[in-house]
Amino acid sequence: MRAISSIILVTALAFGGCGDDQQTGGNGGNGGSSSPSSGGSAEGGDATAGGGDVGGAASGGNGVGGNGGDAAGGSVGDGGSGGGAGGDGSGGDGSGGMGDGGAGGQGPGILSNASYDPVMVFPNHSVIYTPTGIAWDGTSFWVTGDGNLGGFTEVQYDGAGEYIASYEPGVGFSSVYTKGDGVGPVFGRELTWNVVSMQYAPGQWSAPATLAGGNPPTMMAIVWDADHSEYIGQADGTLQRWNSAGQALPSISLQGYGTVSSEAVYPASRRVAWAYGHYLTYSETVLSAWDTNGVRVATAVLNGAGTTDFDSHLSFSFAQGKVWVLDDSQGDWRGYDIAP
Repeated sequence: MRAISSIILVTALAFGGCGDDQQTGGNGGNGGSSSPSSGGSAEGGDATAGGGDVGGAASGGNGVGGNGGDAAGGSVGDGGSGGGAGGDGSGGDGSGGMGDGGAGGQGPGILSNASYDPVMVFPNHSVIYTPTGIAWDGTSFWVTGDGNLGGFTEVQYDGAGEYIASYEPGVGFSSVYTKGDGVGPVFGRELTWNVVSMQYAPGQWSAPATLAGGNPPTMMAIVWDADHSEYIGQADGTLQRWNSAGQALPSISLQGYGTVSSEAVYPASRRVAWAYGHYLTYSETVLSAWDTNGVRVATAVLNGAGTTDFDSHLSFSFAQGKVWVLDDSQGDWRGYDIAP
């Protein structure tokens, strides 16, 4: 298994009130904890051998943490709290390690907010019985469907979500995506098969690749990891991967999958998206981000997102820089901007 770790060290210098220097060999003293006014700063004291200091946190300001002790073997001071929302603290300097980053940083680099409101909403054209995702090729949105009832399995919208046309390509789909958000052409996994199709004209599809290892589980979304040029799919907490030629790659276990919301329940358990260097999963308004080692690094609530068993969870996608969830086949598409 290829493991790619996403480790983000946030280092910060923070200005708190002036602390007294400590004596050699003693424990480092605390930096003063005076709270400068917004934007103000005051320097924390430097500890001598044996300890570091803690910078005072500015309330609402963009302060930085105090410096850690410079003596060999001394422990490193903790970075002071970051300033107001969005302010990034940085860790203290010192031999022996790095200080803790201040509050207000983005942690894993994704889902820095506890919740998100939709930034774009448009009605679903309900010609498709069960939509199975949405993709953006830079000009149009494309929604596919499972085709259980035959007929229309593809709908085109413009960039503002206005309906353009419906198509009958003669096949149903488990998922739809592009190889890079906003970069055509459009691809999709044909329903229940290990065939990855490419759209070469509206409603017209070819089959450029077959994924090795037999048919993936029913309704498992196959999408594209543009950072590593891989096809990916997820079933019951196991992330499956294929290279661009369709050859199987080592799978990744999503650690602790099934412990949040009802994510282990079908069909949420068969869906995945890729964005901002992370795997994404969704269940009942809760969005989870996973690093490439399969560690859940963040969660957030998508306010107002759909929770219907099939339509909402099967629709879960990333397109036009947004996470998308459909209310139901008669409802609205809701897009959430989760950019770091």
